[in-house]
Amino acid sequence: MESLTTLYRPAQAATLAGITLAHLREYTLTYAPFFSEHATPPPGEPRLFTPEDVRLLAFIAENTRRGADHEEVIQRLASGALEDFDWWLPEQERNGSPMITALVSVSQLQGIAEAFFQQAEETRAREEELRARLTIAEYRISQLESELATLRQQVEARNACVWRRWLGR
Repeated sequence: MESLTTLYRPAQAATLAGITLAHLREYTLTYAPFFSEHATPPPGEPRLFTPEDVRLLAFIAENTRRGADHEEVIQRLASGALEDFDWWLPEQERNGSPMITALVSVSQLQGIAEAFFQQAEETRAREEELRARLTIAEYRISQLESELATLRQQVEARNACVWRRWLGR
């Protein structure tokens, strides 16, 4: 039996083969006879993948990406095409060294960072514009309050004048 260090959990196997977990599930069902017993365990037992299973996943993925349907891939596997498939686990994985993987490439991260910084700059510019508009609005409110106070004084003076005339003083 193989040692546990040569067995991969489904997420690890999918990452190594460059597929999604949904594809991994689909492939292990559709191509079950070609996988090891570890990859197609009885219900309730954990699903694990040997390096050969990961290579098989990569083979299936490569063929389906190129337009082959499942029947064609099964025929290719049955005829031994997997032996000629030039794909192997990364060197670190074959040597048992821990492999560091990223979910996105550095160029994708740079693009995301650029978009983030551009959005941050746009947000700062918008914030400055809104602060300027707020300052103008506060100044205008101050002017209007002053004008309102003047108008109130004028109204009070006229009212007082009207009352004096009415009362005859």
